[in-house]
Amino acid sequence: MFHPPVLVAIDPNCLATLPVRDVLAGLAESVKHAVVFSPEFLAWHETRLDEVVRLEPAVVTELIERNIRIKGDVVSRDPEERSGERMLLNFGHTIGHAIEVCAKFSLRHGECVGLGMIAACRLSQRLGLLEAAVVDRVTSLLSRIGLPTRLEHAIPTDHVMETIGSDKKRRSGAVRFVLLEDIGRPVIRDDVAPAVLREAYESLAV
Repeated sequence: MFHPPVLVAIDPNCLATLPVRDVLAGLAESVKHAVVFSPEFLAWHETRLDEVVRLEPAVVTELIERNIRIKGDVVSRDPEERSGERMLLNFGHTIGHAIEVCAKFSLRHGECVGLGMIAACRLSQRLGLLEAAVVDRVTSLLSRIGLPTRLEHAIPTDHVMETIGSDKKRRSGAVRFVLLEDIGRPVIRDDVAPAVLREAYESLAV
């Protein structure tokens, strides 16, 4: 049985001890929270990004506090993953985790999540859910952070598709994807055609 934490203690100064690549990769999860849950927080990232990357203490503290609040609120409302709300935290992870596994963990988790978010946005666009401008906005922010927005080394599509097909978040034989209708408007779909999924993944190599 899982129990919620009594206390979450974070020392922002520890971030300064990490390699820059790891710090930037970690920001992917913050962008994920903003894209899925808070248009205002996404705009905050866009305007305060330089300060975040420089690890300015006050800004980093605000970043951490906002992320804890968002994730804590979601988990507290769906602690046992019954309503489906907690699954929204997996935005970018279904495709991103497949890339991470198929790349044999040569990429950071956050780098893969960033790629997965771009693919999920493009998948949303192909399904007629999301405007191209939103896809470009998310891609641009991830690029500004310094995260990869395309795959530098090709990973066979069939390998990735097979890995996605074995995703632990399957339900009744179908893979569920967290997609977007807009910033702050996520939707869960389990009817994504394989051909459309392939196109979204392969767009990362273009």
